Formats: sequence, C-alpha cells, structure tokens
Amino acid sequence: SGDVNFAIEDITSAAEAELNQDFFDKVLGKDKATDEASFRTQVMEIIESNYKRETEYLLKIDAEKTLLEATNIDLPNEFLRKWLIEVNTGKFTEEQVDQDFENVKKDIRWSLIKNKIAEIAEIKVEYPEVLERTKEMVRGQFGYYDSAMDDIIEKVANNYLTEKKGNEGQDRFMQMYNEVFANKVSNAIVDRVKVNKKTVNVDVFKEIAQAVK
Repeated sequence: SGDVNFAIEDITSAAEAELNQDFFDKVLGKDKATDEASFRTQVMEIIESNYKRETEYLLKIDAEKTLLEATNIDLPNEFLRKWLIEVNTGKFTEEQVDQDFENVKKDIRWSLIKNKIAEIAEIKVEYPEVLERTKEMVRGQFGYYDSAMDDIIEKVANNYLTEKKGNEGQDRFMQMYNEVFANKVSNAIVDRVKVNKKTVNVDVFKEIAQAVK
C-alpha cells in the first residue's frame, strides 16, 4: 500500500535481425558465412545434422529395446530382492525397493546382454577414447568452439576425469568410460541389424520419437 516512485532505466524488445555479417558471425562464428545464401545453407546443414544424430540415437534405443524384450534371462528374484534391501538399508524402505524392482531387474539383464555383446564383438575402451568423449562434453558446455581453445578444453577434460563426484566419491572416469562402452555396444548392435530407411516429415518423426522413448 502507499505511493511508490520508480524510474524506467531500460526498455528491451525483440525484433527480427538484419541478415548482415554481424548476424551471420553471431550465429555461426566469425566469417563462417559471408552472404545470405551460404548462411542459409549452413543453417540447413546444422538442422539436418541434428536430426541425423537424433535418428541414430532413436535407432539405437529401439534396437536395444527389441533385443532386451527378445532375450530371456532368468534371475534369482527372491535373492536379488533380499540383497537390494540389505545394501540399501537406511537409504530406501522395502516398499521403495519393491516399487523399483522391475526396473532394477531390467538394468541387470541389459548389463548382462551388453557384456556378452562386448565379448562377441571384442569391444575394448582405451583412455584416449574416454578423453575424447569428455572433450566433446566440454565443447558442448562452452557452447562455442574454436581450434584455439583445444589446449584449454583438453586441460578441463583431464581435470574432470580426475575429480570425484558428490559425497559418494563416484569416479568420473568410470562414468565417462561407461558412456563410451555403452556407445560402442550400441554401434555393434546397429551394425548387425537390417535398417529400412524411410523419409518422414517432422510431425511424424516426433510421433515416432515419442513412441520409442
């Protein structure tokens, strides 16, 4: 209640940008495009690349889901339930363990399948591969990448791999190692399946993506 005095110091509004060099540089990086035609071509390439990456990801998820559903692995349910309750004493109640029990069994089955595929395909993960995956993550966090940043990115990536995560002291190296391992297994699966390619519009693609996820 009462009277209030205030002063407007700044007003901002959104408007369409001019298609000039300053705009091209802000979107793509300095001198990546010098006219509207090359700018639009590169933007289209970025969009296509994003959808290609999303398509490959969905193919891996779908292949893994199909493989998991088609592979029957009997687990000692009663023993597994008792073990989970024991190791999670003080963290989760028996009811909470039971609620997540099916998901835990699915994770265990998928882990066994992954390890078997890795054995058959002779999959191994080396440190340079883990480092490169970490560098990719760091580049993504920067949002903008220039080759002059390579040394900084490698230093940040190496530091990240030697840090511990949270109170549990989870090994960040193992976290990234498991990502590289899982990706290699996914690639091995996709390489062994028959793929029927089909072109669809964006709306249909979104429906397919929603169904797979």
